[in-house]
Amino acid sequence: MDIRQLRCFLAAADRLNFTRAAADLFMTQSGVSYQVAALEEIVGVQLFQRNSRGLKLTEAGLYYHQAIRNMMGEYEEVLLKTRLLGTESAGHLAIGVLGGFEKKLLPGWLDAFSRHFPRVEVRLSQHTMGSMYEALESGAVDLGFTMLFEGACPPHLESHTLFHDHSVVVMRPDHPLASRKSLSLAELRDEAFVAMDADLGSQALEWRKKLCRKRGFSMRIVQSLPSFTTLFMAVEAGVGISVHAQQVVEENGSPRLHQVPLEDEDCRAELAVVWRKSPTNPNVPLFLRTMGLPG
Repeated sequence: MDIRQLRCFLAAADRLNFTRAAADLFMTQSGVSYQVAALEEIVGVQLFQRNSRGLKLTEAGLYYHQAIRNMMGEYEEVLLKTRLLGTESAGHLAIGVLGGFEKKLLPGWLDAFSRHFPRVEVRLSQHTMGSMYEALESGAVDLGFTMLFEGACPPHLESHTLFHDHSVVVMRPDHPLASRKSLSLAELRDEAFVAMDADLGSQALEWRKKLCRKRGFSMRIVQSLPSFTTLFMAVEAGVGISVHAQQVVEENGSPRLHQVPLEDEDCRAELAVVWRKSPTNPNVPLFLRTMGLPG
């Protein structure tokens, strides 16, 4: 029994599908199936029921899944602490942020990193999505926290999705749609939109325009603004409605505005950390490990 077999088992148990588990592990489907079968032979019992529709954990598999999940969590923590204690690092680490969703997650990671690597100087800088990629490409930023749309990431970068965020429609409380519990994007075809300036949020704007075209209409943008502050002021003044990720609205919106969730699954944005492939700064993998990611 080895770690690879356990990782393959956990991925298959989480996905209940060898193909999806293989994609998560960057392995072939046959490789994952082989590792799980080898583990079952070692354990001496069948852990999965296999059929044409996928996988189902047996009673023994359910117990084993919970036990191994707990054990692997402890193993990963021990491995991280061992690596951190055995690593002497100095220098600097440049981290770029959008200035929104990171506020809930990043402080804890920064605190843990600074305690383990007190000699590393961490430098924070704020960017738009466009300037973030430019800073990563030039080396001005080592790690960036940004948004991805439909999983799209420049080919020279690696990314890891932290979580998905639903889009919400921001409007005045007296708007005719404000009483709705949820909306579909198609229902906004006759609305006037307020958006960020194209040079500040072009990727998000183009993604939303694409989603609207997919539903047979074009966004009617009546005003573009240079900041979230002015954008939400325009919404409050009744200039139009606006669509953004929920985290963006929670961090930047006004309590005097109303938000209604969009129910369309393809309107979810990915909040992710990105970095250059084969990073030259040795502190990048150390920070990724602090986040609980493979370094």
